[in-house]
Amino acid sequence: MQYPLILSIAGALAVAAPAQSFDRKAAIATAAPYKAVVGRDRWGVPRVHGQTDADAAFGLGYAFAEDDLPLIEEAMAAGNGHRLTARNANEARTAYLVQLFRIPEQADRVWSNGLAPATKAYLQAYADGINLYAAQHPKEIGRADLYPLSGKDIVRGSLFQTPLFYGMSGTLTRLLAPGAKRDLRRGQGLQVQRSEEKSLAGFLMRGDLTELGSNGFAVAPKRSGDGATRLIVNSHQPLEGPLAWLEASVSSDTGLNFTGGAFPGSPILLVGTNETLAWTATVNRPDLIDTYQLVINPKNANQYRLDGVWRDFEVGEAKMRVRAAGLVTVTVKKPTRWSAHGPVLDTPTGPVAIRWATMDVADGLEASYRLMKAKTVAEARIIYAENRVGSTNRIMADSTGQIARFYLARMPVRIDGPDWRAILPGDDGRLIWTSFESFDAMPHIENPPEGWLSESNSSPFKQMGSATDPDPANYPKRFGIETDLTNRARRATMLMGATNPLGRDALWAIKMDDVFAPESFAAELRTAILAADWVNDPQYTEAIALIRGWDLTLKPDNRAAALAMLTMQPIGTAVFQKQKPPELKDSMDAAIAFLMKHHGRLDISWTSLNQLQRDGVLRPMTGGPDVLRAANSEINPATGTLKPIVGDGLVMLVEWDSAGRQTVSSISPFGASGHKGDPHRTDQMDIFVAGKLKPVPMENGARGVSLEKSYRPQDGQLPDRIRTDQKARR
Repeated sequence: MQYPLILSIAGALAVAAPAQSFDRKAAIATAAPYKAVVGRDRWGVPRVHGQTDADAAFGLGYAFAEDDLPLIEEAMAAGNGHRLTARNANEARTAYLVQLFRIPEQADRVWSNGLAPATKAYLQAYADGINLYAAQHPKEIGRADLYPLSGKDIVRGSLFQTPLFYGMSGTLTRLLAPGAKRDLRRGQGLQVQRSEEKSLAGFLMRGDLTELGSNGFAVAPKRSGDGATRLIVNSHQPLEGPLAWLEASVSSDTGLNFTGGAFPGSPILLVGTNETLAWTATVNRPDLIDTYQLVINPKNANQYRLDGVWRDFEVGEAKMRVRAAGLVTVTVKKPTRWSAHGPVLDTPTGPVAIRWATMDVADGLEASYRLMKAKTVAEARIIYAENRVGSTNRIMADSTGQIARFYLARMPVRIDGPDWRAILPGDDGRLIWTSFESFDAMPHIENPPEGWLSESNSSPFKQMGSATDPDPANYPKRFGIETDLTNRARRATMLMGATNPLGRDALWAIKMDDVFAPESFAAELRTAILAADWVNDPQYTEAIALIRGWDLTLKPDNRAAALAMLTMQPIGTAVFQKQKPPELKDSMDAAIAFLMKHHGRLDISWTSLNQLQRDGVLRPMTGGPDVLRAANSEINPATGTLKPIVGDGLVMLVEWDSAGRQTVSSISPFGASGHKGDPHRTDQMDIFVAGKLKPVPMENGARGVSLEKSYRPQDGQLPDRIRTDQKARR
């Protein structure tokens, strides 16, 4: 059976009009008034300065496009599928969902009423920077129908992608493709396995990032030992692709001076620091999405029951331009339906409506832009209290020594009683919420007496391990706030609490910790293996001896970790995907076979197996899944190694000494460039695997002292790199 998301070229088709061509001369003319300079430091990282904030955004868009235009196009296309020609079935399904969710209409409202003029100017300028680069380098354009980009395109992308960060991916998967497997490289999107026709991979490539993890650490002067304030940015993302961090600095003569990370296609640096305020983000899991099973009128399929009355669906039509057989472009039409709850999906159990917390807000674009210029934790708190941001934890510190963990959630005001995580009865109007809880209703921690904070995608009620933690009794069950603990959280809480003072070196050592706690899932699996009834079989003597002697660490020279992690990986992956895990013995057999085939022995060192990889460059790397030195990997059978694909991405250490002087350091897994052959594509790998950092220049308006080159985008600067065939890059 096929549902509306499974688009086919059957049915009513029409030859589509060609997409509007990109007027390159107009894009160049539009860019002429902007006053921006793109600088590149010794690592090729863009350090952009503009006369105004909008000028700086223009330079940032240009620089990111210069580094990897295909990646920018991929990121920008998702929320704008309704106006593009779909190149495959997945893109057609995405275009359908964009229209079903009314993203274009919502973006129109947000653009008209939800954004300040300065924010709109900033977004449009970023788009103009990308347009200029594309106009100057037409051979690099892969999606001609995407251009010219506009600020409203960015809003559409934000509206579309935001709910994926708080669970929309999982919601749609459960409703429409419960057996599909996730591909961690796509941000927990689905992995197309056997039946692409029944996958949602094109839409769910962003996904719910909860289990992929993130860490955040902050230390106040009272605990640092030297009077300094420190914050570590450590968000765990796919290391490559449309959700990998891009590092940059952006500054202006009008008060903007921020360095940090952005996702491809984002004009806002979402984590990082300005001169006096720093923050990072981790994914939290409040319940912000509701689903409703609708009752259909048996006499009229276009009506559903609500509060005892049959109501008409709001019916529309989605139109998808689809490239058929690579030659002809046709238009596919599919109906859309809305109830009072929201958009309606046809599922195996019948029509289900969806309602989510950011249906009509611009994903905090307004708040995020203003946050880059906020000066203190207190000022950031005021911005967050506007309740524009859908979700995430924000761990913050400022130059005055204030620290905080804000649990952000645009929480619907719901009635008590129903199981809001389940599919709700769609005929009860009391369950359709229309307002939101206040910012102060959430479990925040501000300036804890312990003088430190950490966060690792776990319960906000168990972060400190002390009376400082918010009392869960004060937060209704209907909020759906998570109560579990990751291994990372257990280790961070124990180490931060036990270390005094928490100086620079001690804090960094905690971030690089590679140990599993006795209560961790890894420890439980180790115990289960040793208790299995087959462990006394002579053929497993060496393997069991290694597992028994494993000290639950992933140290570089640990010679039991490789077998242990290969045995546990498929089990942990299945549990993560809520599927039946393989038998322990089968998993052990596969691990033994892999190690013997590729290495000829079982007791290889951990870093002989776990290796950071790009373009044939392999570097031994510490860390692993759910340790603070995070590295979630996939098997690379060509090299006989584990290849990290998710985990520590952009890492930053922000410090203010006792006199308020700031120092910023950072590192990325690979490098700033997406172009094969460019030396800046892999030049940070050695520093990254060594667990070290590089300095970041923070001189607003005087960045030339730390830069190797500077240029105006309008001059058509060609970077010093080797261009490769774009088809090969894709």
